[in-house]
Amino acid sequence: MLIVGIGYWSWGFLFPSAEKQIKETLQRLAEVSSFGSNEKSLSRLGAINAVPRFFVTNAVVRIAGGFSRSLDGREEIREAVAGSRAVAQSLKIALTDPQVTIVGTREAKVLVTATVYVDSEPTPQLQILELTMEREKRKWLIKRIDPINPVSYTHLTLPTIYSV
Repeated sequence: MLIVGIGYWSWGFLFPSAEKQIKETLQRLAEVSSFGSNEKSLSRLGAINAVPRFFVTNAVVRIAGGFSRSLDGREEIREAVAGSRAVAQSLKIALTDPQVTIVGTREAKVLVTATVYVDSEPTPQLQILELTMEREKRKWLIKRIDPINPVSYTHLTLPTIYSV
């Protein structure tokens, strides 16, 4: 029985599921994208170059907010990362509650909540994102990111509030 348990654990460790790999990739992306006010120049440069490696070469990232635009390809993603580090003193990003749907053997759709704290603002910016991820060799890379407008969740049933 012990051998079976060790074998099962070893298999899961050596060959994690696609869902687990995707969740770990998103966790690492959030960590690399975040930075504090005391970040050293060499760390900053390393992160600027590391973030685009989480994306396929021709990735598309749609940005929502006060302005809407699209980043096309790793170079534009790299420039946006460099720009955010030049403007903000600190940035903390969390990608939480990923809902992963595997589509075939090489693609996955992921809904995730992005929580972003900029500088010392006490209130975070929240955005639900839909990611399309693609498996390249043994890595899951982001192919596309689209912001989800909460109004588009028409399938959700909101609670009725009664007042007396």
